[in-house]
Amino acid sequence: MENWGRSCRLGAADSRGPLQAKNRNEPPRCPEGPDACKFAQKSSSSPSESPYLTVLNEYFNTTTLTMLENMVKTRTVTALKVLNIYIREARIRCKKLVQESRLLQEEPFQVERESKCLLTYLNKTNDHFRRKHEELWEDYVQQLEAIGQRRQELASRFATQTADLQAQLFQRKKILYDLKQQLLAMRDISQLKKTQEMTLLELQTNIKKVESETTIKDQEAHFQFLKQKTLLEKQLSDLDKLQKGETKTRELKRKAKAWELIVQRGHRDVSLGFRKENQQQLERLYQLCQEFKQLADTTRQLNRQRQHRKEERWYQEGLTRGWQQLQARHNLLTRKWHIEVFHHEKFRKHRRPVNLNNLVTSLGESSQQIQGDLYQKQIDIFLQSWVTTLSVVLSHSGPISYETFIIMGIPRRPQQ
Repeated sequence: MENWGRSCRLGAADSRGPLQAKNRNEPPRCPEGPDACKFAQKSSSSPSESPYLTVLNEYFNTTTLTMLENMVKTRTVTALKVLNIYIREARIRCKKLVQESRLLQEEPFQVERESKCLLTYLNKTNDHFRRKHEELWEDYVQQLEAIGQRRQELASRFATQTADLQAQLFQRKKILYDLKQQLLAMRDISQLKKTQEMTLLELQTNIKKVESETTIKDQEAHFQFLKQKTLLEKQLSDLDKLQKGETKTRELKRKAKAWELIVQRGHRDVSLGFRKENQQQLERLYQLCQEFKQLADTTRQLNRQRQHRKEERWYQEGLTRGWQQLQARHNLLTRKWHIEVFHHEKFRKHRRPVNLNNLVTSLGESSQQIQGDLYQKQIDIFLQSWVTTLSVVLSHSGPISYETFIIMGIPRRPQQ
């Protein structure tokens, strides 16, 4: 490849010409091509001078030539010398080219040998890597099967272990729940025990207090009993004296009058207080009755308005539903009429064309008349039924019955 690049560079330098080579300090090259090279190889026998110079020197002697001829001769001699130099250089270059061509001819054989060696090496490496790949693939398949078996074993073991663990967990949860229940029961029992102990202590303290208080109260009651006994004995003695007439009655009369006055004053004050409170309560009751009447009137008005609005809404819904039914009937009748007209037209095509127009006009008029009569009758019947139902509903003072709703086609609403 290096020789081929060198030859390419030499060829590019040859294409520049002799003058460019001379100007750039390069050796002159053969401009005539391969024929000049062949001529240079043939004339390699004259090392000193070329045959052109010998011919010029023999036939054109310098003594017999004029000045112009001498000038031409000198110019031709110089040109021939330059040409001789070109020929030598071309001969050298041809030798180099021959050597390079030989090298280039030998190069493909070397490349072929190298490529053969490379191919053998690549084939060997390919076989080696293919065998290695097959071995690796077999190892991978074996490992995959082993991993699958191992995975199945681990999955089954994991399933069994999870089932065992779940069972253990359930049992432990059950045990823990039982322990918690027992703890709660024990806690309740301990609380009951504590409360019972506290109540026992309180009862013991209360018993001690009651015993001490009973002794004190017994003594106090005994003293009071003795006092009351003395007073009662005095009163009995006074009564005995009164019965016998021994005591003075003026003091007793005064006391009785004083007690009577006190009783009368208390009775009068109590009766006045009761009267005032009774009057206030009556006034308040009257105000509450008035407020209740007003509230009852407003609630009645609101209920009436609500019922009236409900009835209006139901009537509007019934009217819209009736109008939709009328529209549907009208559409059905028009559709029937169109079908009849279509059948008449089909029948007309199969009949004779003599009285065709008269027949169509008569059929159209009769169908329009029938349609108008039926439609008018249906509208009249429907309006009459609606007027009757509306009059019944408006004249009805109580709640609307279910039959009226069915006649009107309105769904019954629950009364709130």
